[in-house]
Amino acid sequence: MATRGMSQCSWTCAAMAEEGALKGSELTLDANEAHRLAIAALRSRGVRADVARDVADSLVGAEIAGKPTHGLHLLPGYLADLDAGKLDRSAVVSVDEHGFHAVVHGSRVPGAHVASTALSLASRVARRTGFATVAMPDIAHCGRLGGYVEAIAAGDQIAMMTVGSLNSDDGFVSPFGGRGRRLDTNPIAFAFPAVRGPVVIDLATSAVTYNHVRLCAANNVPLDAGTACDASGRPTTVASEVLDGGWALPLAGAQGFALALIAPLLAALAEGSESGTLTGAYAVVLDVATQTDPAEYRARVQSSLDRLTKFEQHSGAVRIPGQDRSTRIALGAELMYALKTEAGVVA
Repeated sequence: MATRGMSQCSWTCAAMAEEGALKGSELTLDANEAHRLAIAALRSRGVRADVARDVADSLVGAEIAGKPTHGLHLLPGYLADLDAGKLDRSAVVSVDEHGFHAVVHGSRVPGAHVASTALSLASRVARRTGFATVAMPDIAHCGRLGGYVEAIAAGDQIAMMTVGSLNSDDGFVSPFGGRGRRLDTNPIAFAFPAVRGPVVIDLATSAVTYNHVRLCAANNVPLDAGTACDASGRPTTVASEVLDGGWALPLAGAQGFALALIAPLLAALAEGSESGTLTGAYAVVLDVATQTDPAEYRARVQSSLDRLTKFEQHSGAVRIPGQDRSTRIALGAELMYALKTEAGVVA
């Protein structure tokens, strides 16, 4: 489930940038073209069209949302996992439904397809019942959570999704007041309908994510102080030291640690283990129409947000998460070439 379980990326990513942290020689690509190339690369490995589309949606959506740490640079890892048999190109998800709740299994199915299938199912159920939950206990790496909940919010529903682990071998984050890799980055995402598009709240509960550390190490970029420790427990800004047995710290200390417990404790509703390991994903969908008029809800939300952004600015503009997107993607020249090669565009 965790990012660390993926095969390591073989493409260098000199131009990947998260909030301006990583800069380099950039080429731009239209999002639609990037989506087409990603699908072609996956289809070249025998992945079904619907699965390839869901994975491409996740990767390109992350780029558009300004989160390239969960974007196209993950594609080679997915392809390597398919080649190695860690992901099964012919595997399908299985669904157990129990009223307003469902459990979706797909341990060797690309995680983006499992998440998309699960959230779509929860959305359909919520249309009938007003409320739905879905557990994904054995989901593989699924990328950025914000994309899944955003798609649901676009249909006048409110969605929440978590994914993470506690006491698993794929941990990367220490508990507050402790040491060692005991938690994953355990992100939480919410999305709410609004007039100018869904409001998407998507955050890791760690001070820094594994993919960000990996990209910083590849580009010799220092981490922010106070975000990670080396293998001996000393604070470090050297990304390679964190990868070499170190760990990330919880976001904002005790607060981030508390939030990090949400994902595994929800995952425990589906299954656990005698060893005390908890891992998996969980989502909740609320149908707005069962509680209020959707158009009125969107208007109320947007009016409040617009008022917020018009107050006196302290530093720059107030940005509402999810309502500021681009349709152009900046990629490093080598990543661009590799993407087109895998898609069969470059011989």
